[in-house]
Amino acid sequence: MAAGTDMNNFHVIDELMEMVRLGLSPVEAVNVGCCNGSKAVGLGDVTGMIEKGYSADMVLVKGDVEQNISLMKNPCAVYFCGKKV
Repeated sequence: MAAGTDMNNFHVIDELMEMVRLGLSPVEAVNVGCCNGSKAVGLGDVTGMIEKGYSADMVLVKGDVEQNISLMKNPCAVYFCGKKV
């Protein structure tokens, strides 16, 4: 299972929040949006994980996403290829 949307007013975080509402844990939902999403589009060996050799694409939030996945709606910082954007 992977997350993604092409609807104008429905963002991926909304999809992940809905997955949590339907029974996934927040960690499972984040994996669906990150690891599984990158694998689904053929980039699983480049991005989707925070590990040596990966592209360092990250969203940082203040708080515990395991307790409240909606925190991802208000990131403190976003990194793409290791650089803050």
